[in-house]
Amino acid sequence: MDTILSNQDPCPTSLLHLSTVFTPLMCPLAMAVLVTLIVLKIRNRSKGVQQTRSLGFAAVAVAGLFGIVIVYGQGEFDAALYQDVEMLCPANGAGTHIGWEYSDLPLRRTLLCSEGNVELVPAWVNPALFALFAAVLGFFAVSLVTWRRGR
Repeated sequence: MDTILSNQDPCPTSLLHLSTVFTPLMCPLAMAVLVTLIVLKIRNRSKGVQQTRSLGFAAVAVAGLFGIVIVYGQGEFDAALYQDVEMLCPANGAGTHIGWEYSDLPLRRTLLCSEGNVELVPAWVNPALFALFAAVLGFFAVSLVTWRRGR
């Protein structure tokens, strides 16, 4: 976790610039992989090829990756919406703005104020990220196990 004691926005030095590039690039890529897996499953079914469950589990894992990208991008986007930080501390009854505290994982953007702190990332973002990450790992592992058993 990094702390900046100034009015300078930490976002240019953080992953914000990467997430604005990463999210639009990875969402279509994840969707393309997901659609490809679904098409393969449908094609195999229509040709009478024995279905393996691993393809379905892999599709769910890819959909989870898509969800991770969306949730992380939403958390970064919500934090980046606040342009006038000088007014956020007084508006939340936290005194005057002193600096920033931020980290990229867990996603955190906090305004340090003289009478308290103001969190800019919504509270639901980090639990959702870690739940999705655990689900992706679980579905990917189940996909590998079912694929190995089917060979």
